[in-house]
Amino acid sequence: MQIKTEMQLLMEQIKPSSYGQKRNYSSIDISAEKWLMAYDAASMAKLENPPSLADGISQELEKVSFFNSAIVLMMFLILLRIFAIWVVN
Repeated sequence: MQIKTEMQLLMEQIKPSSYGQKRNYSSIDISAEKWLMAYDAASMAKLENPPSLADGISQELEKVSFFNSAIVLMMFLILLRIFAIWVVN
């Protein structure tokens, strides 16, 4: 008798998608509550007091890190688009 690993037991619990294929993740939680609305009062309060402040990171460092991350992400997406065009051609 073969002993099943923890991953195999987890994969058995995952229901097949509408296409009949099993996902390789347990769940994804996407809801409108997770998005920040820029002009919503509750969202502005969250932006004023980010959770990283409790970890000792200053707001200035948080802003710099945020903008640098956005720049890196945009550069990655541009490179990905260039690669996709190159592959197609």
